[in-house]
Amino acid sequence: MTSRRTYTGAKLSSTKLSSMAVWTSWRTRSGACSVYFQAARRPASEELAAFTEAIGRSNLAGADLVRGGLRFTSWDAAFE
Repeated sequence: MTSRRTYTGAKLSSTKLSSMAVWTSWRTRSGACSVYFQAARRPASEELAAFTEAIGRSNLAGADLVRGGLRFTSWDAAFE
């Protein structure tokens, strides 16, 4: 028997639905500007590149700049 949880009226399988899917669903419904990124213990340069890609997929105000080719040289620059 699969465990089911009720979340805002929808049944979501805790074993079949990733945290990213839940986050994306909530973000889409709420209209909030946000970015989802989960670090994976890779070298800092790879993590920064993955974070930059996540910004490009987000609905943040600067996402269009990233999609246009903007790259960050440091974590400080990414968070400014």
